[in-house]
Amino acid sequence: MMTLENDSHVYINPLIIVVAGTTNVGKSTFIRLGLQNLISKHDSNRPDLQCHHTNVVLDQNNYPLDIIETHSDQLTLLTQPIHGGFVCYDTSNPVSMETVPELLDFFLSRTIPVYLVGLKNDMASTLYPINTVKHYQVNAFSEESAEQMHQVFMSFLKEDLLLPDDYPKEVKTRPSTWDSMLSVQQDVTNTGLLYMVNKNRTHSSYYTHLSSRRGSKDSSDSLTIGLTPDDIVDRLLSTRHKSDENMIPIFLTFFRKFMKPFELVKRLVERFEQEGLLSTVPPTELQKRIHIIFSLWLSYYWNDFYGSHARRHIILFLDNISKYESLTPICDSLAPLVVREPPLEDPDRTWGYVDQPDLPLSPPLTPRKKKDSDLSLFTPPPPDPTVTFTRLFSLKRKKKVNHSESYPDLRSYRCLQPELPKAEFAGGLINIDHVVNRHYLPSSTPSIATTYGWTSLGTSIMSSFRHARNEKDHSFKLLNKTSEHVIADQLTWIEAELFTRIKPREFVRHLWDQTDHQNTVMASIAHFNFISAWLVTMVVTQSRLSKRVALLQKFMLVAVELRHRNNYNSLMAILAGINSAAILRLKQTQQAIANKKVYQQFLSLERLMSTDRSFNSYRMALKASDAPGIPYLGIHHQDLVSLAEANKDFRPDGTVHWEKFRLMGETIMAMMKFKHPGYSIEPDVKLLTFIADCYILSEDEQYKRSTLVEPKSASTSTSRLRDLWFSL
Repeated sequence: MMTLENDSHVYINPLIIVVAGTTNVGKSTFIRLGLQNLISKHDSNRPDLQCHHTNVVLDQNNYPLDIIETHSDQLTLLTQPIHGGFVCYDTSNPVSMETVPELLDFFLSRTIPVYLVGLKNDMASTLYPINTVKHYQVNAFSEESAEQMHQVFMSFLKEDLLLPDDYPKEVKTRPSTWDSMLSVQQDVTNTGLLYMVNKNRTHSSYYTHLSSRRGSKDSSDSLTIGLTPDDIVDRLLSTRHKSDENMIPIFLTFFRKFMKPFELVKRLVERFEQEGLLSTVPPTELQKRIHIIFSLWLSYYWNDFYGSHARRHIILFLDNISKYESLTPICDSLAPLVVREPPLEDPDRTWGYVDQPDLPLSPPLTPRKKKDSDLSLFTPPPPDPTVTFTRLFSLKRKKKVNHSESYPDLRSYRCLQPELPKAEFAGGLINIDHVVNRHYLPSSTPSIATTYGWTSLGTSIMSSFRHARNEKDHSFKLLNKTSEHVIADQLTWIEAELFTRIKPREFVRHLWDQTDHQNTVMASIAHFNFISAWLVTMVVTQSRLSKRVALLQKFMLVAVELRHRNNYNSLMAILAGINSAAILRLKQTQQAIANKKVYQQFLSLERLMSTDRSFNSYRMALKASDAPGIPYLGIHHQDLVSLAEANKDFRPDGTVHWEKFRLMGETIMAMMKFKHPGYSIEPDVKLLTFIADCYILSEDEQYKRSTLVEPKSASTSTSRLRDLWFSL
């Protein structure tokens, strides 16, 4: 861990410091002038980040530092263990201050030491109003600027980050509460710096011990250490951190990576009963939180109770608390979720922990007589093999439990399909007959939308010349006369029906179970490809230039309307179709569309969804959007892949790398928040049926058809003959 040379310590593991802020606030200048002997580093996992390395000598100790310069939108994607941070803003530019609260919250919510630094103070400046962190102002271009910036770094290292006696050892845990909030003490030193003093600081070390429920163990928010399953459950049940509103859904999404369902049931029941079971005392805050956890868990992930032990244990628990009047409402609300048919399968068993079939069952604890101290003591009840759950089973067994995100199983649904294909999307997940409760004469024409094999797009092949003239005319007339508002509404309706069916854990299954081709994330990907292929097919099957231009213009107008509806997923599908090889090579069509008014709006949409700086423009737009909305799932899936591959599930000491799962969960929750409130769009059966029943050309056939309607090189006379031929 360390070597000793001439009474000086050389520490091998670098301290990682993040310098965050919007663009052009002076972050690079702050780093370059504040530190010396910088060496550029390259992170192969994150080539978009600017990383530097240097060594700082303090009290004869050599400390290696890794400095990461990042923008506000990149901060939440960092997976490195962060030891400290600087939030920078331009004192002469109020716009740069808009992201300061969010950036500070990132560090403070994780109890990472952070300084706020106002740069370019020599210009007309405005000081950001803050009283919870140390705040510095430096003149970026003054003669003393380098010394000022260096002093900021040194102050940070000495006072808030380093503890020489502890640093070479095991890093201590960080506190999970803000007991040492910083208070303002504005003072101007001879260098012109505005600084703040922590009045509660007892020594210069940032790392402090946290007394946990078990006393000897640490329950930490640290990014540098792992957590035990008990530590994570402590955080789950904590009623102090109200700001961490995503803790419960994130935990339920990922807990099977490090814990079996039965183990979690036992822990929750144990903690519930340790709070006391009394008829005259209302449930405690902890008991209410456990009630919420059980409600969400049983509602969304009933498959976790595939094993009998978890089900039996929670039934014993409910039967036990049903004897106490104050706890009756909790029992009544959970019983219908528990007393129902066992799940038929467990789709998460391929990637998550599963209960052992022969695991012995431990009954829940029951209280003894209440002591004068008002504390209830617990002892296991005597074994009783003839236990009857009179109250619990007296409740009516519900034949069906409604879920806000339930959806039909794709495989079973395919088996029940009638022989005549229905107008449906995403392999039958969205069936128009079922959703709108209206019946119509189905088309007997197969399409990619009704084909279960989503991933084999090229297998849905049809000869280009099988399109009859009246079918082409019908498609053109229907699309051309339908307003872009209506088309955008219907595309959004389909996309929203898919998106609202996606549970958070579906992203995990798609990521870690490559054999599962039937989850809703895969269905959404298939629908994305279908919409792109449908657009290309509609355009390249039009032999007349005027019709191709009209349809391409229509789809560009639809893209504009999709943006207005915050439907970024369908918007990206439309842009992908317009930028496909089969469309881009249509030079005559491209030249004609470039003169249209909508073309400039289309270029703006391309810039919005550009891949530059990891889709930075899109990320900023999404952050500024309110629900309802549909994020572009492709880039968020890439984020999950990067986070999953950047760190292992467990650390070398056997503890859980919870920060990895937390960051992945935050990525998922950022998408899920757009579900509610939902869209209020009425489905148009006629238009939806038309879209679902369209023939879709394969990618090869799209390109062949494109070369047929606009050959690579052709004389004017040849073009006229071709147009005459297709008009027949």
